[in-house]
Amino acid sequence: MSKSITININVQVKFKLTNHGKEVLEKWFKNLNIKCTQKPDEYGYYTMQLWEVMCYFGQDTYMGAKQIILKNKFIFLEMN
Repeated sequence: MSKSITININVQVKFKLTNHGKEVLEKWFKNLNIKCTQKPDEYGYYTMQLWEVMCYFGQDTYMGAKQIILKNKFIFLEMN
């Protein structure tokens, strides 16, 4: 039997972007003609709400697409 978990899309996640992922993020903001507001911390991790990740990278995430999130790994931060 598989286990299930419930995740709120407002939860904050940390992750590292590949070079392609950085290009996708920059392009998203460039298309809106605004400066990219998302910056990594000193260890290279970006922190965003899950819905933001879906918004920025959703259309570029599909079977066979170039990898955006390094190792496809998220760190889910606890919600208060």
